[in-house]
Amino acid sequence: MPEDLGRYLINFILVRNRFKNQVKSCKTYDINSDCNILMMKCDLKFKKIKKPSKKCHKWNLEKLKTPKLAEKYQNKYDEKFNCQRHLNLENNEISIKRDKGFQDKILRSKKEIKSRIE
Repeated sequence: MPEDLGRYLINFILVRNRFKNQVKSCKTYDINSDCNILMMKCDLKFKKIKKPSKKCHKWNLEKLKTPKLAEKYQNKYDEKFNCQRHLNLENNEISIKRDKGFQDKILRSKKEIKSRIE
């Protein structure tokens, strides 16, 4: 503005030191007001957050095919889950009643039997 010769404006945008390389250009625009509009172009590169992956244990299912270990696992399973097996021979059905904490108890049974691949 030509009539304001004694007016000094400082136009700035605060950018952290970490992101200063992302700033491409910065321009000001006069809107006939006591403040100026600033516009900045930058390339934002967001950091991909790495989530910790859950480690999956591989179990040796071949070991469970041996009758001795299969029976041992079945006994541990029944013991942990307080399973009550009801056989209905007429319909060839087996109904099993379980208590809560199903998955946690299965993992504990597997660890006790140690049928894990080493």
